Amino acid sequence: MPAIAAGAPPPRAGGLDALVSLVASGDRRWTQFDFSERDIRMRIHVRGFRSTPKVIDEADNRCVANAAERTISCDMRLIDSLVIRFTRDDPCCARSARIDRAFGKAILKWILAHEVGHLALGHLESDFDEPPGGLLVFSNERQRKELDADVFAIALVGKSGPDTDTLMQVSNALVAQAVCPDTYPRLCSKLLDHGAGLHYNSRDNEPIRVRSGGTHPALVARFLRLLYLADEGKGIGHQAGNAIRRMQIERQPGHWVPASDALSGRK
Repeated sequence: MPAIAAGAPPPRAGGLDALVSLVASGDRRWTQFDFSERDIRMRIHVRGFRSTPKVIDEADNRCVANAAERTISCDMRLIDSLVIRFTRDDPCCARSARIDRAFGKAILKWILAHEVGHLALGHLESDFDEPPGGLLVFSNERQRKELDADVFAIALVGKSGPDTDTLMQVSNALVAQAVCPDTYPRLCSKLLDHGAGLHYNSRDNEPIRVRSGGTHPALVARFLRLLYLADEGKGIGHQAGNAIRRMQIERQPGHWVPASDALSGRK
């Protein structure tokens, strides 16, 4: 259990939005937080921080949850990198610091909802980042727990509103990266333009392939699955289902399996 300094103030309290604000503040100290939202009530220990090349931490560039100790630790530099990754190809409008902060908080909200899910479901240590060596999220017990935490996150955040819009923006960026890895972040000419909707199919009817290795190799499938769950298979959720059916996961070099098989745990 993290050490709480003597004379520390009473525990902070609130729901998911209050937790996001606390973590986003970047205070490296551990803080007790009484989480209360919907039917979830639990005391947790949380901290947000921002790593630098001179500050090394076991949680650098990760958001880590540990159910045994009821802790969540999140490096805000991870959120910074995801904001850049998910917005740098947006041709519609100029970016601003205010827009990027709001978008970063929305991403952090989904990540923290997922990590709260791990705590509520009693999972052992799990983290948002994944080793660059492969798609461990699609492996046996870990896969089941990660996907269960995704379902929990949807129930906690809700199924409509600006937070779901963030899911679609992230999913579009990830699909473009998967289909056009050599040209991203420039516009992906291989994708059909669905306007404000999800861009899920290509002009040449080719599959969306997600290679093992690299940063967050399984994110595209997981964000699409969140989008599908959020809309219960209707509208954008139907498009997300179509995208998942078109996706292939590289389990081993040169060995591709349908994403639907990977998400269900089939070999």
